[in-house]
Order: sequence, then structure tokens, then C-alpha cells
Amino acid sequence: MKKLNIYSLIIALLAVIVISCNPLQDDIDQIEQNLTIVKDVEYTLTDDDYETLDEICGCTGFGNFGSEEDVKANVPTILAEQFPALGLGSSAVVTYDFFRGFNDDVDVYLDVVDDLRYELGESDYAVGSAEAGDAGFFNNTVTFEDNVTAILNAGVTTPTDGQIVAVTYEKSDLAYSDINFTSAYSEDYTSITDLSASSFQLFDLEGTQDWHKYVSSYPYEAARMSGFSSGNQPNTDWMITPAVDLTGFDNAELRIQHVLNFLGDGVFGTDIAIRVSTDYDEVDPATATWEDLTFDVEPAGDSWDPVDSKASLAA
Repeated sequence: MKKLNIYSLIIALLAVIVISCNPLQDDIDQIEQNLTIVKDVEYTLTDDDYETLDEICGCTGFGNFGSEEDVKANVPTILAEQFPALGLGSSAVVTYDFFRGFNDDVDVYLDVVDDLRYELGESDYAVGSAEAGDAGFFNNTVTFEDNVTAILNAGVTTPTDGQIVAVTYEKSDLAYSDINFTSAYSEDYTSITDLSASSFQLFDLEGTQDWHKYVSSYPYEAARMSGFSSGNQPNTDWMITPAVDLTGFDNAELRIQHVLNFLGDGVFGTDIAIRVSTDYDEVDPATATWEDLTFDVEPAGDSWDPVDSKASLAA
């Protein structure tokens, strides 16, 4: 009987131990839950992250993703590695590089027959504000979304039904008030009555026509050269500005408003061009090295309408 009683006692103890484990596990679970960190984070993928992911998925060999599917499938791996303590309820805003060329979702729209690619110029940004036009970008206060309708209504003058427009534009987080615009040289021709008496150098190398001051009824004031006089007349003429010191200007630009009409079969940049030189001796333009400037917007050559263009002088 004693043996039976001892055996019964052991069973009873075992029963007590088993039953006592349940509240203990509940306490452990509660402690682990209380230790979980819930946080919102922001993270930008690094070169090391892309190398790690490429070893896993082979999808970031060029330091960027090529599909949204790869992003969704593999970015969580990096987040788990960088933020192991974060638990359920946390969120992350992740910045990553994406190569649009592999994005079939976008190519569906860009490859259609009636597509149109439209890259914003200075006059387009100026629709938002004068500051946006000067800066050449939208920001958080003057946004593309607020101005896209007006821009495309003005820029796409003959739209067709169902036409898709792919728009490229510049955006920055900079406030326009934080940008220091400094002019090294400017001329609006309003103070000039006689170009030959101005600071410009004029060279009439061929033909009897020459550069002269012009006032248009549009209205604008300008320096004008035309080879038309009772018919087309061959002319070679230069108008050269005074030397401009760009010391301290890391990203200088030439901004110009120009008009070009009756270009015909001529080519802007060849038959008529705007050039820059760093070795001109202010005596003979033929002895200098001149570089043709490339402008963001070129006049078509068939209108009296002024065209706003800019070219980089950073070099």
C-alpha cells in the first residue's frame, strides 16, 4: 500500500508541475510582447545592401532594382538585418535606386504608337512661378502636380484622343529663397541705341548687311542681323560680348531670349550659332578657338516669337 501511495504521490506531483507550466508560459509571452519595439523608420539602401541582395537574388547587379517584384521580395531581407529588434506594427520608408528601362509597367505606356515625350523647359516651370522658372525645377511649394494641366495645355497644342504624354521634369526639396542667383553679365538692349557705339564688338566680314539695334512691336528690344535686302544676300557677321569673368561660378549658365525666322534649310548651330571662347584676343575672331553652345531649347527658325533658352557654361 505504501508503494501504491508513493506512486500516487508522484503522479500527483507530475500533474501539479504540468498544470503550473501554463501560467508561466503566459508570463513569458507577455514579457516578450512587452519587449517588442514598435517604431517607424526611414532607410536608404547602401552599396553593401545591393551587393548582399545580388548574392541572394541576382537582381541588383548594377546597384539598382529592375522590377517592383524584386523590390517587394527582397527589401524585407535588408530591413530584417538592419532592424532586428523591431516587431509587429513597425513600418519602414525605404529609398532605393530603380532602373526604369526594365519596368514593363511603365514601358506599356511609353511604347504606344501615339505616345509623346515632353521634357519641361524654363517657360514650363515659369507657369508655376517666376522663381520656379529661374531655378528650373519644382519643389515642395510649387509642385508639378498643381501645374501639369496648364503646362500640357500650352505645350501640347494639337492633342489627339487617347494620346499618352510622358513628362520629364526636375524636382528638388530646396526652397527658392535658399538659392543665390548671381549675374556675371547681362544685357537687355533697352539702354543701347547704337550697337556700334556699345561694348559689343561687331565684325562685318561678308555682305553689306550688319548687326543693328531693333525694336519690335511684340514688344521687345534686341540686336538684329538679317541677310535679306531685296532678296537673300550672303553675309558673315559676328557680334561679340565683352569678356565675362566666371571666377567663382561653378555652374554658370548662359540664358538668352532669341528670335529666329526664315532659317529655311539652314541649321541652327551651323549657319547661325552662339559660341564661346576662352582665348579670344579681342582683335580677330578667326584666331580664337570657338565652341558651339548646346541649348536646352532651340528656335525652330520659322517664327518671330521669342524663345527662352539656356546653355551650360560649367566647363
